[in-house]
Parts: sequence; C-alpha cells; structure tokens
Amino acid sequence: MSAFRNSSLVLLFLCAACMQGLAQVLGEASAEDVRERPRELSLRSIEVGLTPYSSLQPLANNTAALPFSIQRATLSALVRLDNTLLYVDYSRGNIPNFPEAVTLISGGAKFNFDFPLVPPAFNTIRPLIAFTTVADLVSATTTPSPQTAGTSNLNLATVGVGAGLGTAYQAQTWIGELKAEAFIAIASQGFSPVVGVATGLIGDVAFQYPYLFGNLGFAASYRFRTTSANFASNTQYSYAFLAHTLTVGITF
Repeated sequence: MSAFRNSSLVLLFLCAACMQGLAQVLGEASAEDVRERPRELSLRSIEVGLTPYSSLQPLANNTAALPFSIQRATLSALVRLDNTLLYVDYSRGNIPNFPEAVTLISGGAKFNFDFPLVPPAFNTIRPLIAFTTVADLVSATTTPSPQTAGTSNLNLATVGVGAGLGTAYQAQTWIGELKAEAFIAIASQGFSPVVGVATGLIGDVAFQYPYLFGNLGFAASYRFRTTSANFASNTQYSYAFLAHTLTVGITF
C-alpha cells in the first residue's frame, strides 16, 4: 500500500512538472508570435480638407433657360470606417448670371466589398477586385429671383453599383490603398419621380500611419469623383459633376 502511495505521488509530481513545462513553452511561443506579428491595420479615420477644383456643368442636351455652371473650390470632410466611406463637400458664392449666391453641396456614402487576389501578408502589394455601392447627392441652390426664372434648383440624387480594381500595401506601422471604380446608377431630381441614368468613376487613394500617439495616428487621402446624369425626358436636370479632393486627419 505504501509503495502504491509513493508511486502515485511520483506520478503526480511528473504530471505537474510536464504541465508547467508545457505552459512555459506555450507562453514563450505566444510572446514570440506577438513580437513577430504586429496588429493588423485597417482604414479608420476622420479627415478634413479642400476640394481645390469642383465643377458642375450642364450636359450638351440640357435645355434649362439658365443652367448652373459652377467651377470653384469647396470645403471637404470624410469619415472612413473600414470598407465604408462617408463624404461631404460644401461651398457658397457668386457665379455668372446669378444675382444671388449659389450654394453647392455634394456628399454621400460608398460601401466597398474587396476581394484580394493574394493572401494577407505584411510588406506585400496585394491586388484587389473591388465591388461598390454608391449613394450620393449633388445640390445647387439659389434664391429665386426674376433674373433666374428659368432655373430650377438642382438636387441630383444617385444610387448605384460599380466595380473596379485596386491595390493595398501594409507595412508593420502604416497602410496604403488605391482603388478606382466605375459605376452606373439611377438618378432622380430630389428623390422625385423625375428619374434618369447616371454613370461615373470614383478614385480613392488613402495613406494611414496609425498608433503614432497611443490609439491615434495620421491619415491623408486623395479622392476623385465624376458623375454624368442624363434625364432623357427632363433634360433641364442633365448635369455633369467633377471633384478632386485632398484631406488630412486622424486615425482611431
């Protein structure tokens, strides 16, 4: 009986020693993984800046007596949340042939679904196939007056889908992404039954250096957007919009 008790004690001791050694090995491996595999970065930022050039011009078939013709810089802001981009541009000022100031606002949302062509890896260029849904609004409004009797305020809303190509690169401390997507959309004047067809292109370049100051970092973006909306039966709303935007901000 005594021999059995002694054997049991020895067995328990060996099991405890093995468990402790295994835990130590696993702990060292986990620590090594943490050291060698930095956290995965994603695009999350709040940015403000300027659209140095934005243009709203009537298409060739536009029949408005006094169409909007705007070329100016606008103030811009955007929010990035992984594969979601929210943006808005704003300006107000005088344009030729309009006695009152004209307000130009454009904004919307873009939702991306990206499919990398190579597995995720650090310090590797990763080609992307990108699919997107787009919803945006371009608004040009002015105070009605006798001089602008032939003008209808514009509230051009578009909702559509698109696809394109891109590339992404992630180092241990920063991430960059470039994408260009063509889209086709349903266009309407102020979400009314007046509808047309819109086509366009969105280009987006993003650079982020997260965790510079704790959980905050630096972000910069360039965005290109063009839309051409054609209303076959209501041609006074047929317009083309173009914008080049630069923003900087913080990551979170």
